[in-house]
Amino acid sequence: MAFFSLDPDHPGLLDPDGRPFFTLGVNYEGYFDRAWAMWRPGLFDLTLIERDFAKARACGFNTVRLFVQKENRNEVERGNWRRFDAVIHLARKYGLAVMLTFNDEHRPHLEAVGRFNARIAAHFKGDPIIHSWDLENEPRLYNLLVAVYPDAPCPLLTSALVDHYGQFVPRTEVDMKRVPGSLRKDRTRAFYYANAVEAYIRFARDARASGLSTIVDYMRSDQSEYWKPFLRLLNDTLAAWLKPQIEPLRAADPNRLLSVGWNWESLAALPANRALDFHMIHKYGTIGYKPLNNIFSILKALQRTFPSQPVLMGEFGYSTGGHPYAPKEAHPVDPRLVALHEAATLCFLRAEGFAGGLKWMLNDVRTSDNPFEAGLGIYADGDREKPSRRVYSHLAALWRQTEDRGHLKLEADDQTLIRLHYQCESGGLSGGGRGSGALAWNGGQPVHIFTTCSLNGQIRVEADAPLSLRLDPQALSARWQPGRGTAIYRLWSNTFSAEGTHPPGQPVPLSLTDGLPRLLSPCIK
Repeated sequence: MAFFSLDPDHPGLLDPDGRPFFTLGVNYEGYFDRAWAMWRPGLFDLTLIERDFAKARACGFNTVRLFVQKENRNEVERGNWRRFDAVIHLARKYGLAVMLTFNDEHRPHLEAVGRFNARIAAHFKGDPIIHSWDLENEPRLYNLLVAVYPDAPCPLLTSALVDHYGQFVPRTEVDMKRVPGSLRKDRTRAFYYANAVEAYIRFARDARASGLSTIVDYMRSDQSEYWKPFLRLLNDTLAAWLKPQIEPLRAADPNRLLSVGWNWESLAALPANRALDFHMIHKYGTIGYKPLNNIFSILKALQRTFPSQPVLMGEFGYSTGGHPYAPKEAHPVDPRLVALHEAATLCFLRAEGFAGGLKWMLNDVRTSDNPFEAGLGIYADGDREKPSRRVYSHLAALWRQTEDRGHLKLEADDQTLIRLHYQCESGGLSGGGRGSGALAWNGGQPVHIFTTCSLNGQIRVEADAPLSLRLDPQALSARWQPGRGTAIYRLWSNTFSAEGTHPPGQPVPLSLTDGLPRLLSPCIK
């Protein structure tokens, strides 16, 4: 049987046919009016799901991330697979591999969670449409501490931490701390819980004060020596948390890839994660050159931590409705800037050898008191495409034609915050308010320029806003024939017209003010 698997030659993934697979995916939680409620009785609608999967495929996505939630969990426990199977069938119909995320409810009883997950794994055993099993969406320290462990107590909820460091929180002050109700009746465990949380807070504070780029770099450095015993206990806790979930899945479906969708990079970087097949991190940020590079630093730190295993972004995205640090406040963001930052993220992942990225999410949320969360879709309410839709479909088309990772040049821009130039064997993407070098323009507004290089050396150029530019064909395509002039053609829907020629050795001026693409072809000598 064929499965998604690990590439033995470098830290990447292979598709069921054994070809390198860059996960270009999207998270899916339902249609605009039923986000996080798609499985509920009265709201489950296969027609809308099919409509959305068709949209996802039109964007060029090859993977969809779905979530096991209370409603379909209840059905599976009753042996009813009808709706679950129907959704997986639709994913297969539209060529979307499925990353399935378990335990979106954060149920704490790990043995029961492991048994239930294994039931799903056994049902879909051997199905090549399954990309991977994701054990849980964004577990945090709290989830690890309140979990019910089958074999032994949670390592952080024993005397080991206090025995080494002393009391960060005295027993007399535990009642002043936020302790989960499930632990309050056990005064000893509540005491250990409060100390574990306080230890993490102080550890994170020291990491921020270290001057290092990320908390992952701090964990790997000598500066964190004082916290090494705490980190060992935290790692032991993670290992104990993973084991009762991984073992049943390996028994039920031994060839399937496993991961966890972390959003705390400190947890994602712990050595116990090596029991997983690939590593996944979720990161969001505000628009801008520095915030974007901060996210890139975290990604590179995780890549250095696990050099022999794939790393991918399980969630990323920018909202047209607000920003993540004030999610309840409306701060509209230009959709073209959103597209520009998401393009930069994807091109970075590709160029730097990551295993892929999954955009959060396909659709905006129609009714939400959280403008940031409501505006993260590629499609606005009513299936209206945002500019990012074209960016995704162009990059997907380029990457289907080549295994070349390409290279990315990213710079700050005083007009559009960032500007980028990405180029690979099959074409490229440039964007921002202006550009220089192989593609030069000065538009003063966010714009994306899409190039596609054919096997015969021709270059197709189009943009998502009217502009004039100058380009160097030989710098854009390795197949461009040196010493040849450039013939320029305007492309219509089903025909073309010649616009003249340009001599060799000089940048080619090009007007895209009419919104039509142009084709550049080497002149025949």
